[in-house]
Amino acid sequence: MRSKAQEEEITKKILKLSIIFVEENLSDKELSKQTGIPTSSVGRYLTCKLAKEVLGEKTFAYIKQKRQENKLKGRSKGGQTFAKNNHYIKDEFGKFIGSYKDE
Repeated sequence: MRSKAQEEEITKKILKLSIIFVEENLSDKELSKQTGIPTSSVGRYLTCKLAKEVLGEKTFAYIKQKRQENKLKGRSKGGQTFAKNNHYIKDEFGKFIGSYKDE
């Protein structure tokens, strides 16, 4: 159970994150860098029950939808960076057995 002070602090963080997210549509990682709030907490604050109460149903649903879209975009692009920065190791049959990164 949270104290009243903790509840108020979380509410402030939820409002701060949601305003920045709606204005700039940043990823959790970018929000974390901009606000100084840990990445895991950013996601938790934007999806908790308290956020739904504080922001209202419409804004909460909008943020949820945009985060889902960003997640799907990130996943579709995810393999490109890995392929550019890593070299594949294959066995004599051409089967992938690992990778290493240039340093």
